[in-house]
Amino acid sequence: MVLNDAQYKAVWDWVYDTLHFAPSVDPVVVPFEIPVPHVVFDIRDAWDRMDEESVTAAMIRCLHKGEKLYALDWQHDCFLVDLTEHFEAWRENAFFTYPEYYPDGDYYFFIDEQFRFGYLGHPWRQEVWIFGECLIAEFEALYPQLGWTKKEVVS
Repeated sequence: MVLNDAQYKAVWDWVYDTLHFAPSVDPVVVPFEIPVPHVVFDIRDAWDRMDEESVTAAMIRCLHKGEKLYALDWQHDCFLVDLTEHFEAWRENAFFTYPEYYPDGDYYFFIDEQFRFGYLGHPWRQEVWIFGECLIAEFEALYPQLGWTKKEVVS
């Protein structure tokens, strides 16, 4: 489902206010001040190992039954999706540009609808920022097979 204007504004207000999102094309600028424990992964050497199925499965394991995930593409269409319902088929047939797990020129974020966890992709720093206890645990186990490098852990 594509977010309507009110949903779009509410989600992005949360991203700016809570995560202190400060978009910049300067790769030196740190884009977030996440006030909860999080992990930062360098993904620059992982482009040829894109494993969307494993990333999707990790997020599904953190969702409660019936919950959805916000799929956000900064300054573009954003979605509320049920990852368990034929996600790939829907994505391939979407009439809109759908965010990728590996940011390829824009900020792509995936945040559960209760704002408990998130996956934040930064295109110029070539990093993924993970917050939320469950998602951190999933990616602590998953990142080596994805070819990522752990850069920073903030408790």
